[in-house]
Formats: sequence, structure tokens, C-alpha cells
Amino acid sequence: MDESTDAVKVLEGRSYPLPYRWTGAIDHTQKERGFFMEKPEYAHLAHRMGVEHLAKSISKHLEDLVKSKFSATKLFKSFDMKSAKKGLLQGYSLRSFGSFPIYEVSTEGPPHDMRFRCTVRVRDQAYASLCDHRHLREAEEDAAAVAYKDNLGDDNIDMLLEMVNKANFHVTQTLKEFTIKKSICEPCFSSSMVHETSKMTRWLSTVEVDGQVFIGETARSKQLSVRKAASSAITAFLEDGDALMVSVVQGKRLVNAVPTKLKHDSTKKHRRKRRKIRHQ
Repeated sequence: MDESTDAVKVLEGRSYPLPYRWTGAIDHTQKERGFFMEKPEYAHLAHRMGVEHLAKSISKHLEDLVKSKFSATKLFKSFDMKSAKKGLLQGYSLRSFGSFPIYEVSTEGPPHDMRFRCTVRVRDQAYASLCDHRHLREAEEDAAAVAYKDNLGDDNIDMLLEMVNKANFHVTQTLKEFTIKKSICEPCFSSSMVHETSKMTRWLSTVEVDGQVFIGETARSKQLSVRKAASSAITAFLEDGDALMVSVVQGKRLVNAVPTKLKHDSTKKHRRKRRKIRHQ
């Protein structure tokens, strides 16, 4: 600020009010507290000025957003995820065992009121539908859901959210794949350094997806903060019940579910093939 001028009206919200108020900051963080406390015109605002207060305010605002979002989407945890298990089971079987699931169908009743029961074989295991169905596809999906659950466990939103938050989950790649399949612009990340204390500097990243901006938690590195922003976006889409995001994350789960031995065998086969090519 020039001499004999101040920003009190702006910081108080009189010149240009904002929903979450203005926060003043000084380039050299270690001098912020003293600057606002020593200036008579800013003394009454000193308790909510500075980068440290700004970082805490953003974190608190993000926490409030998450809480409100969660309370509004609790009912989504009962989302029916049994549908489309036939395709997911096929992908798992091909990746894990190199073979398709085999479906066997039996019928009961007259042609005008026929009931279907299905059994699916995945490698050497057989899984039967839980009940009779009026449509063949429903019977196959039922059997596929039984086989899928036995091989990969329950497939619910809580499980998918837990998987997304694991350190080895490729959140940025998943988010990019989601935007490609949705035919929208790729994720746009923005990162900046924040001073949580006078001695601690961390990174804060945001990501824009289809016009929506998602904020990640602060992190010790830029790369990790980008991951947290991507994770925040994926979590929001999952909790909103976005069917495409559910499908993309389920697909990632299938890749990770391939038995370790088969992954090892596949890697050795690939290495032998590369050596053979080099020799030729």
C-alpha cells in the first residue's frame, strides 16, 4: 500500500463484500503478525489476517463442504451395484485366468410363464443364481453377481471410496480416463504453495472437471497435493452416484484384483518375449 492509504474498507467487506470475507496477506510471512498488530487501522482485524489464517479457513471451508455433501448423499450408499456384473466378471476372468466365464441355463414352467435359473463357471468354480427369474438376462446377472462377490468381495460405494484413497491407486489416471469416456475436457490442475506456519510450507491443489472445481487437502509436495485434488474429485462423483465414474473405478479394481501369481507369470512371459525379439 502507498503511504497514507489502507485497505480497511476492503478487508472489512464494505467496498466489495464476499461470502467468506477477505484475508489480507504479506509476501514475507514472518512479518505478517507484527504488521497487522502494529498498524492501528488493522489491529481489530489482525486475528483473521495472514496466510496461516487463510490456510486454516480454506481447510475449515473444505471440511464443511465435505460434511454437507456427505449428509446429503447418505442414501446413495444403498445404490444398487448388482447390475452389469456380467461384463465386470468377464473382464476379471479374462485378466485373471485367460478364459471367459461359461454360463449354463435351465428353465422351468410352460412357454408362456417360463422361469430361468443360471449357473456360471469361473475356471473350476460354479456359481448359481440365487433365485428363478422371468428373463434370461436377469438370471445371468444374478449368477454373475454371486461369482463376482465370491471372487472380489462386496462391491459398494464405501469399498470404492476406500480403494480410491489408497496410496497405490492411480487417481490422476482414473480421473483422466473418466473425462475421456465422458467426452469432456481433460482435468485442469492448479497448484500453489501455502504457508501453514512461519516455518512450514505446503502445497494446495485444485482440479476443474466439467466446470466444477474440487479442492484437495494440503500436502508436503506438489505431486501429492495434485493426487489429493484428483481424489477429491473422484470421491465427489462417486458419492453423487455418477454411473460412469463407478464403472471406471470398478474397472481399476478388476485390474488390481488379478492374482499375484498370474501377474508374475504374465510378466515373465512378457520378458521372455522381449528377449526373443532382441535375439532375433
